[in-house]
Amino acid sequence: MELTKNLTRVTALALGIAGVLAYGDVHAAAFQLKENSVKAQGRAMAGSASAKGDASVVVNNPAVMSTFTERTLQADVTAIDLSYEFSGSGTAATGTPFQQPLTGGNGGDAGDVAAVPAASFILPLSGDFEYLTLGMMISAPFGLKTEYDAGWKGRYHALESDVKIVDLTLAASLELSDSFSIGAGLIYEHADVTLSNAIDFGTIICAQNPTACLVPNSPFGPQRNDGIAHINGTDNGLGWIIGMNWRPTDKLSLGYSHRSEIDHELDGKGDFTVPAAARAGQQPPGRPGSPAVRRRRRRRQADHAGGRRVQCDLLRHRPLHGHGRSHPHRMELPAGDPHRVRQPRAAGFGRRLQLGRELVLFDRWRVQVQ
Repeated sequence: MELTKNLTRVTALALGIAGVLAYGDVHAAAFQLKENSVKAQGRAMAGSASAKGDASVVVNNPAVMSTFTERTLQADVTAIDLSYEFSGSGTAATGTPFQQPLTGGNGGDAGDVAAVPAASFILPLSGDFEYLTLGMMISAPFGLKTEYDAGWKGRYHALESDVKIVDLTLAASLELSDSFSIGAGLIYEHADVTLSNAIDFGTIICAQNPTACLVPNSPFGPQRNDGIAHINGTDNGLGWIIGMNWRPTDKLSLGYSHRSEIDHELDGKGDFTVPAAARAGQQPPGRPGSPAVRRRRRRRQADHAGGRRVQCDLLRHRPLHGHGRSHPHRMELPAGDPHRVRQPRAAGFGRRLQLGRELVLFDRWRVQVQ
């Protein structure tokens, strides 16, 4: 019974660590998907908060919606070919007499081709509300999926990691003058995260009861009693976006937008698959859990677009994205028995400079280079 109790505690800790490592990456800009407009991608996303004629401004800078004079429906689909290949080695039962090299392959290519859709609609009002423009957009601002082969060297770190973030943005723009407008929007966000990794029950057993691994023909040992931990969590959150757009001349447009942070606490279920040898006739230690993980973000971006739109547009984009402060992560199991693992994340902002050029060849044809 003591062995079962220890297994429960260590297994919960292992799952918590797996959750921390995987969820921690959600903070990184590597999970950000800027591909909400094919047109903007042709400009390396330069001018995404200031350029006219792109309905994705609903989420990039709602103030620019005031430049639309007709109702507009825009649909975009971007294919992302993600490739992750591992090369390296490691050890199991590190720092113990049972230490040994990790077995298995390199996991294959954990990435795949994925489609990122987006759809936006802009409706300029008329009559007494002619200075008001409404907009709506569905987009995927964050997401990533990797899936490694079972039994690969890094199986104790990750097998499947799937992050899906979908936003519904409702926005409005008010034209204060012929050259200046402001905008604001409400964001409804849905998060769905799935994580799985292998658990080295053999190493756990040898650490708790070394004698069980030393007896002749023992069924226990590092990498000989692998189990699986699988967690899935979902959550809904609310946020907002504000922006402004100043057009001092027909050839110059300046835009600024700020998107609020959205705080998610993912609630779901955690399952353990425990090998028969590790159970040793006892009930499996795994039980449903409720992972609670916090993820916060905010983004600022400032854009300006300049040049002759009729001939050639030279656009510049300078986004700021990051986290205002560090946030610990924790995983909680129900029934008043939390096993918490905390890992601080460094605060900071990232900066990226992008340049793009748009050349109009004919009325219906244009070339965009990034």
